[in-house]
Amino acid sequence: MSYKYKFTILTPCYNSEKFIHRVYDSLINQTFKDFEWIVINDGSIDKTSQIINGYIDENKIDIKFIDNKDNRGLLAVTKIGVHEALGELIVMIGHDDKITNNALEILNNEWNKFSDNEKETLIGISYPCMDQHGNSVGKNKIDTKVYDLVEMVFSEKFIYETGGAINSYFWKKYNYFDENIDKFIPGLIPFYNAFETEGLFKYRCYYLDNPLRIYYRFEGESLSSLPMIKYSKGFEYEALRVLNSFGSYLLKNNFKRYVKYMIKYIVNACLNSTNIYKQYVGLTSFYNKIFYILFLLLGWSYFLKIKKRKL
Repeated sequence: MSYKYKFTILTPCYNSEKFIHRVYDSLINQTFKDFEWIVINDGSIDKTSQIINGYIDENKIDIKFIDNKDNRGLLAVTKIGVHEALGELIVMIGHDDKITNNALEILNNEWNKFSDNEKETLIGISYPCMDQHGNSVGKNKIDTKVYDLVEMVFSEKFIYETGGAINSYFWKKYNYFDENIDKFIPGLIPFYNAFETEGLFKYRCYYLDNPLRIYYRFEGESLSSLPMIKYSKGFEYEALRVLNSFGSYLLKNNFKRYVKYMIKYIVNACLNSTNIYKQYVGLTSFYNKIFYILFLLLGWSYFLKIKKRKL
């Protein structure tokens, strides 16, 4: 398959006038130049559009600008960007983040180490982040090698902020976004929500232990600061989807993570006033129903603590 560019840089943005320069500055300073930048303005009410049009006038890099007048949500506009991408690898960069100046050069060199046959089962390259002060974002040391994709998504050692260069062919093929997640929890794109279940079990991902993404802490609205109560419907929905789609895998490979999702489901369902019967029947497998019964009291105890703090 032929591509116009090696990379598509994809940046959805909303009210980004204070931050978007970070992405642009890091792109015009890249040592590897074979890329396009797709920017999707999702109904901003500030000067984001004017700023992007100014970058286009500078004509320093190839920019495709999609200027939505209405806010459609992060998942919806990301799906549009993936469809429009002309690069072999797609790199998502948040509107308030940046990448190192040699990031694309490093990613290109690493990707070219794989044969065409190897790339047929390789979803892309994942890499860690550092914050704006150069500190690592994440506690675990992870070896550079190829991992099963489902392991990267659900293993305890991979709980940290990452960046990624995703094989365009696979992302277009499995371009699945459950937009209910974005309705309930704005800005959340868990990796398992970007690809259909089949894709997670079928393919592998190359992890490169080299921080190429610069993640700005404590600036703007961070998802980690959003109150659980406010987004309980979304967290209930997310946990239920994980349990129904990946519960058997987690039970066999990461029971601790399975328990966390079960408790998360119970707590948020209770916060969302979903009655116990609906919680129970929402779980589609026999083993999920059994473990739901076993952990119901524990989940309820967490729910009562949260409710008490709210009061």
